[in-house]
Amino acid sequence: MILLLLFQKKTDVFLPEEFDHINVWATVNRMILNLIKTKKIVFHRPGPKKLHMFPSVESIELVEQAKLLGVILQNNSSVNFHVNYVLTLCSQRIFLLKRLRDQGLNYRQLL
Repeated sequence: MILLLLFQKKTDVFLPEEFDHINVWATVNRMILNLIKTKKIVFHRPGPKKLHMFPSVESIELVEQAKLLGVILQNNSSVNFHVNYVLTLCSQRIFLLKRLRDQGLNYRQLL
């Protein structure tokens, strides 16, 4: 289960209380929240002058980046980590294809 909870800077929603509601909903629907994999990320503009922090939920780690459905999200709304990740994957695959070509695989087999 993937859960994305978004809040505005000024809100009357209390994060620990909202997380409890989600936990109850998951239990009612026979789902289990994996607290080990649950992360908290606070999105903000690059270089904020003042960062407003919400009350934390116990046992949930605050991270600067998180991977959601294969996309790396960063707390400063940058895409640098994701682009570098994709470029690394492409580079690895191209290297593998070149090695296979050098071993004698023809074009059709490489496709």
